[in-house]
Amino acid sequence: MRDLYEDLPERSRTAATYALLGCAFLSMLDGTVVGTALPHIVGQLGGPGSWYVWLVTAGALLTLGMAMIRDLHPPTAGRA
Repeated sequence: MRDLYEDLPERSRTAATYALLGCAFLSMLDGTVVGTALPHIVGQLGGPGSWYVWLVTAGALLTLGMAMIRDLHPPTAGRA
């Protein structure tokens, strides 16, 4: 099997590895914060326990939608 990153310099490989580890850490942190805050948010909204599933699903769909929009318009992403 061919190494897809064999042409990258060692410094770029290291930077990519740290970037992926940082993303994994932020994802874990996000899950922890959501898991802790969600019962309080649902309680304030006065919703039943089944709202947990819907709120998490809505957040995942929103993230997916934003990623798709960003990928459709890469030259304009992040510009004012």
